[in-house]
Amino acid sequence: MILDGAFKYGQIAQAAKCSRGAVQAISANLKRFGTTTASHNGTGRPKSLTPKMLQALREHLTAKPDLYLDEMAWFVLPNLYGFNGLAHMGHCQKSRSKIREADSCS
Repeated sequence: MILDGAFKYGQIAQAAKCSRGAVQAISANLKRFGTTTASHNGTGRPKSLTPKMLQALREHLTAKPDLYLDEMAWFVLPNLYGFNGLAHMGHCQKSRSKIREADSCS
C-alpha cells in the first residue's frame, strides 16, 4: 500500500489512526532498508578485544580469578597491537561471577 502509491499518506494515517509523519517515516524506512524500522547505527566505541581473546581471558580468569588489571593486560598484550583496553578488562573482572552464568563479558 505504501510503496505502490495507491493511497496518499493522509489516507493511510487516517485508516491506521496515526500521524501522517509516522506513515512518511515508515515509508522512508521501507524504501531505504526494506523494513519498517531503521537499522542500528552502531554507536559507541568499537570493541578492542575480539570474542576469541575474551574467551581466552575468561579461561585464564577461571584458573586465576584474583588477577589485577595489569596482569590481565600482560596476558592479552601479545595478541594485540596498540592495546589500551584496561577499562574493558576491569568490566570482565567485575562481572566475573556472571561469566559462569551467562558466559558473556561484553
